[in-house]
Amino acid sequence: MKAVVFVEVLPSTHHQLVDTDACPQKNQVSVKEHPVPNIADDDVLVKTVAVSQNPTDFKHIDYRLGKVGSVLGCDYSGIVVKVGMSVHDGPKVGDHVAGSAHGAAYIDEGAFAEYVKAPAELVWVVPENTFSHEQAAAYGVAFWTAVQAFYAPGRLGLVEPPAKVTTPEWVLIYGGSSAVGLCAIQLARLSGYKVVTTASPRNHELLKSLGADVTIDYRDPEVVSKIKRATGDSLKYAAEMIGDLESHRIAIEAI
Repeated sequence: MKAVVFVEVLPSTHHQLVDTDACPQKNQVSVKEHPVPNIADDDVLVKTVAVSQNPTDFKHIDYRLGKVGSVLGCDYSGIVVKVGMSVHDGPKVGDHVAGSAHGAAYIDEGAFAEYVKAPAELVWVVPENTFSHEQAAAYGVAFWTAVQAFYAPGRLGLVEPPAKVTTPEWVLIYGGSSAVGLCAIQLARLSGYKVVTTASPRNHELLKSLGADVTIDYRDPEVVSKIKRATGDSLKYAAEMIGDLESHRIAIEAI
């Protein structure tokens, strides 16, 4: 009996969320119908199943950082429906993949669309029986932001896994229950560091289950002194995951 290969018939158009207004007072986005993007030889085309939202998505609109007419959104998960001619060892049609696009930069690339065009080298095949589409879509920007904050040249310079720091030191992760914070806690523990983090009390048990040694209510008026007491006033590393002036102040004063 011959094997039968099912190939999805692609539509000619699809819907995507687009930055449609250059007026700073309106900050307008719209769902538009556009042609399904053509892919280059080293690209794949992914039929979107789930996406996740990051602060960069709305900030590109609110702060007018995006290109008018561009597709919004960074993180996605879906099924490969087409591969470029030069993609031999990468994702295959039918694979569950996830990845990140540079949202608000291109008119034919972005995650908030029914079909996503992406370089094959920038998507990862999700192992079977591991992550759902929703879980896989939440990995991209958050995970790589934490990786860059810890290990990229010119950043904190922490010891990168699988190596571990020889003498455990403290790392402050301010905003531990944020998407980046959740990834950062786990990375810090993989690197052998002790973690003190801040979050609402309702999230403390979750953060401890991921590896946090000490959790402190970020609204506590004594948050800085409590961080200092927990770490023996020995803190040298702080990663601030919220991005406002008060968070910056607390992280700086804790060191």
